[in-house]
Amino acid sequence: MNWLFEHIQLVIVLAVVGVTLVGKVLEAIRGSKPAPDTTLEEMLGPEEDAEPVTGRPTAEVPRRAASPPPLRQVTLPVDLGAMATEMERQQAMQERLRKIRAAKAPAATAAAAAVVEAPMVVKRPTISSGLKGQLRSSKELRRAVILREILGPPVGLR
Repeated sequence: MNWLFEHIQLVIVLAVVGVTLVGKVLEAIRGSKPAPDTTLEEMLGPEEDAEPVTGRPTAEVPRRAASPPPLRQVTLPVDLGAMATEMERQQAMQERLRKIRAAKAPAATAAAAAVVEAPMVVKRPTISSGLKGQLRSSKELRRAVILREILGPPVGLR
């Protein structure tokens, strides 16, 4: 009995297969399936009131216009003088931007060269003498706690 509960999926699959097979056997016994040489017309029977099917729909489909309606023409007042002054202003701004970029380029390359040529100087904090001086600094206190964790006995042996 325990085996049935442990393998319930297998039992369900076998039950479904068994029911399907029993259904097929009963259909074959009753003869409800038509013979394979039977045509579709013989199975459906004669069509008495059938209308012939044509390839066209019986209802009229509304047609769309061949071209879209014309767009409304909108004309805006154009002030050519204002447009010309605006173009001159924009060109002057572009020229100023070009000059600024040209002036910044040598300075940027010189700064990059100075960074590459300058040696790396690491500034180490001065260690004051004595334990009291070391424990006053928060960096030194953190360093002492970390070193104790690393170099001290394992936690399991404490």
